[in-house]
Amino acid sequence: MVLGKNDQLWYYYGSHSKNIEKTSYGRQVRNIIIQKKQFVKSHFLSENELVLIIKPTKESSLKNVVAILDEVLINQVTRYVIMEPDISDLEKIN
Repeated sequence: MVLGKNDQLWYYYGSHSKNIEKTSYGRQVRNIIIQKKQFVKSHFLSENELVLIIKPTKESSLKNVVAILDEVLINQVTRYVIMEPDISDLEKIN
């Protein structure tokens, strides 16, 4: 998940950001996490294999980081990483 300015949020699956999609905080991002956990469980027999990568940009707010971390707790995501977005992420969202 790439957190941008003005409460903007993008997500993609896997390691390639070519299919990046925009979403919003709250119910929409929660549904994305739930769907991905179900997908991971059906393919790897455990939803705990999901790793959520959170990439706040310099323009994102602390409020947005807290909102995503709240979703991590609510959805019981056991593995997540917070890291800087790479150049390809920034090119896709700008």
